[in-house]
Amino acid sequence: MPAANLIELYNFEGNVEAAFKSWLTDNQVELYQTIEFDILPDDYIGAKLELGAVTGHYNPAPGGAATPEYDQYACSLEITIRTARFDESGEVTSPLRSRHQALTAAMRTWLSISQAKGSALEGYLNYYAFEFLRPAGTAHSQESEFDETTLSFDGQISVLPSAFPVL
Repeated sequence: MPAANLIELYNFEGNVEAAFKSWLTDNQVELYQTIEFDILPDDYIGAKLELGAVTGHYNPAPGGAATPEYDQYACSLEITIRTARFDESGEVTSPLRSRHQALTAAMRTWLSISQAKGSALEGYLNYYAFEFLRPAGTAHSQESEFDETTLSFDGQISVLPSAFPVL
């Protein structure tokens, strides 16, 4: 399906983060996008895509254009999982710790190399395909009330040839 215009097509961050939100909602996980302005709840998963340099790959004549357009970019993806450390009574409980660990493990599984390329996730990406997502690191922090884990991935994302608007 072609994008309505180039502005819609090149909104990589907004489109990919919205796709993650839909994908995780369908997997019964609530996600917040970096572009949302709501006050975040105690527990959340956040997705942030950063687009990098072009890889040099281009589409010779997308949508009937007279000149080629780059269509493949390096990218980084950060998934932040934050959960409350205490239950309503103020106690640290095993189910809360287990929930944080389960969400972290689920995100690692769903974004593993065997899952990202050609997976159900790509059904939510209207204009793009991940060529690969490679784990790049994990950071943990503990605040007074929250456990937070950030999973980082390096990757490459391509614009689908069918996504370029007809010019």
